[in-house]
Amino acid sequence: MSWWHYLLLVNFYLILFFGFYTLLLRKETFFQLNRIYLVAAAILSFAIPLIQADWVKDLFITQQVQQTIYNTPINTYTYNFTYNITPADDLLTIGEALGILYIIVASVLVLKLMWELIVLKKEIEKPNPSVAYSFFKKISLGNNTDNHDVIAQHEHVHARQWHTIDVLIIESIVIINWFNPVVYLYRFAIKYIHEFIADNQVLQSGTTDKADYAMLLLTQTFDVPSNHLVSNFYNHSLLKQRIIMLQKNKSKRIALAKYGLSAPLFVLMLILSSATVNNSKALKNITTKAEDVLLVPVSSSAAMLADSNEVEVAPAIILADTIKYTQQPSYPGGRTALDQYMTRNVRYPAMDRENNIQGKVNLQFNVETDGSVTDVVAVSGPSQTLKDAAVAAMKNSPNWIPGYKDGKLVKMPYSYEVNFTLSDEGASDRVYTVLETQPKFPGGTQNFMQYLAANIRYPRDDRKNNVQGRVVAQFVVEKDGSLADIKVVRSPSAAMGEEAVRVLSTSPKWEPGIQGGRPVRAQFTVPVDFTLGDDNKGGNNQVYTVLETQPKFPGGTQNFLQYLAANIRYPADDRKNNVQGRVVAQFIVEKDGSLSDIKVVRSPSAAMGEEAVRVLSNSPKWEPGKQNGSAVRSQFTVPVNFTLGGGSSNTSNTPDAVVNSLLTIRGASLDPNKKPLILIDGVEASDINKLDQNSIESMTVLRGTAAASLYGEKAKNGAILIITKGKIPKEEAPTPPTKKQ
Repeated sequence: MSWWHYLLLVNFYLILFFGFYTLLLRKETFFQLNRIYLVAAAILSFAIPLIQADWVKDLFITQQVQQTIYNTPINTYTYNFTYNITPADDLLTIGEALGILYIIVASVLVLKLMWELIVLKKEIEKPNPSVAYSFFKKISLGNNTDNHDVIAQHEHVHARQWHTIDVLIIESIVIINWFNPVVYLYRFAIKYIHEFIADNQVLQSGTTDKADYAMLLLTQTFDVPSNHLVSNFYNHSLLKQRIIMLQKNKSKRIALAKYGLSAPLFVLMLILSSATVNNSKALKNITTKAEDVLLVPVSSSAAMLADSNEVEVAPAIILADTIKYTQQPSYPGGRTALDQYMTRNVRYPAMDRENNIQGKVNLQFNVETDGSVTDVVAVSGPSQTLKDAAVAAMKNSPNWIPGYKDGKLVKMPYSYEVNFTLSDEGASDRVYTVLETQPKFPGGTQNFMQYLAANIRYPRDDRKNNVQGRVVAQFVVEKDGSLADIKVVRSPSAAMGEEAVRVLSTSPKWEPGIQGGRPVRAQFTVPVDFTLGDDNKGGNNQVYTVLETQPKFPGGTQNFLQYLAANIRYPADDRKNNVQGRVVAQFIVEKDGSLSDIKVVRSPSAAMGEEAVRVLSNSPKWEPGKQNGSAVRSQFTVPVNFTLGGGSSNTSNTPDAVVNSLLTIRGASLDPNKKPLILIDGVEASDINKLDQNSIESMTVLRGTAAASLYGEKAKNGAILIITKGKIPKEEAPTPPTKKQ
């Protein structure tokens, strides 16, 4: 919770408590209860926003329970989304300026309070003060000898009941919330109550009657000090209300029921604070919009945050600068395929099921350079049988895609969590982790990236202290698409975690996950990388990965594919040694359309990587990407599959990062001057330039002979086979055996 959010809630509760007092309690003659209510309300307004009581949630809020498929273990589904945020320049923002103003005003009020205490001390030290007053236990009756006993009794009430403490508490609250008019009403109200209490006790003592006491108030000289820290008998500003209250009949005991309502009011606020208000979209939106304004530099109304960001969806291709040339191992088909494999192969031990033993088993293992899984151990788990079940399934796992470091295959450790949960199949609050249709941000991944780019702010203190790292946030997408139970699983700093939660809390509603044809609650995990990179800081050399207009090869995607097909040559040694695999090349499209900083992120062999770099280096100039109507530098990634086989298709099923082109080279190429057959999800198409690149799952290019043998005369010039995400092609070529990497 940011301090703005906290201050907003404090003042919300101050207003709510005082509104209750004004409407129901102010006119009652239960003065002591009114005093207790006002002081307690002021203090509790600061305490309630800090209370996040789990027992309150358990008692009053429906528990959100994570459950898996009935009697089936599964790990938490993770949607791998990485967003690298580039911070703004270190400028004084409107928020910082307002913060400075707030501190200045509060400091002035503190100095004013100290000055009043000093003046009061001098007044107390006078041997014969001119007026009657009390401050803590110090009492002065002034130089008035008339009605001496009545005045003394009045001031003794103030001293005996420690009214000065109430005054100092309210003064402190006025200093902290000086911008809220309601706190000044608290100040007036507590002064009224103190005088009403003292007046009432004087009358109850029988020393004087109402008429004489009212006349005493009216006939005294109102030459009183302006210091409002003391309780003084001759207070002109309170005179009218005191006389009115003297004549007021005592409230009936039935009116005490009103005070009983304050207890449910407090409990309601506690529930709101613990479960609703602190996560309220309305308050979050207010805070968010305020922060958007507050983060604007004082010298300019333009946003200073860069739009640069990078995205990766498993298996990762676009890498942060700090892990360049490093690739973690991945299961064939990605994390979702791994989840599905474990769902099918892990068996819930009968004894644990009967004894209702549930919990998470944490696995650790190594992925060797040949993709095999070794040294599988269960680090923790609720029972040995659950551990054994998870370990057995992982040991039988198919070979993985091995990890790379500095461009070389290396043995890498990996950890995986299996959640064993027994759940009621029909429970309405069940949370799914693997579904038929996963929940989706409106417009898809690209829109989600843009939403994060527009809303996430790099915490200023973390930027100054060079704090970087990954925040892993987890939440539940409800049946109506709203996000709930947002929490931070891991974060380099508290501020980064709060920032991720803040942005997710204000997210538009998602398209909910679907299971069995119905919307269901689904768990979602979003890793967000906060990185400070020299090459991604603002200015003219900023490199973009998400733009208004993406860079484009002359003539579009189809021409780029034909260019690659016409120029890439399968390295002779790799062909001879049956080396196959995917080359991932990355480069910058400059403002003039030329390609620079061409590098190989991953390659099965050095020769394949060099071949990809050679062809890209000879590429004609591109149409540059545009941001805000101007040409900018942009980053581009091209995965190219090198596959050997009798001209038949071998389409990869592994989901790529947001790719700009995906091409399978078959040891030969298409003739760029002849139009090939284009099949999109098995349906013939005339042009692929209008196809959304982000929707492509895989793309395979077949040479003329191989294509003609599969698709006839119309494919004599070759064929381009495209499979879009989530589709199964109506017509597939047979798949040849491939060598494991």
